[in-house]
Amino acid sequence: ILVTNLDFHDDQKRRNLNSTLHELLRMNIVPIINTNDAVVPPPEPNSDLQG
Repeated sequence: ILVTNLDFHDDQKRRNLNSTLHELLRMNIVPIINTNDAVVPPPEPNSDLQG
């Protein structure tokens, strides 16, 4: 599953992600979650990478 920060900060997107993860786990599928690098800008130099 490719995610961005918006997926965690927008209520509707977070609910959809949560629902998707629960459904995958219910089907005994272990989701792999990764940042969608194609649409996420690179971090600012000297920025806090922990968020």
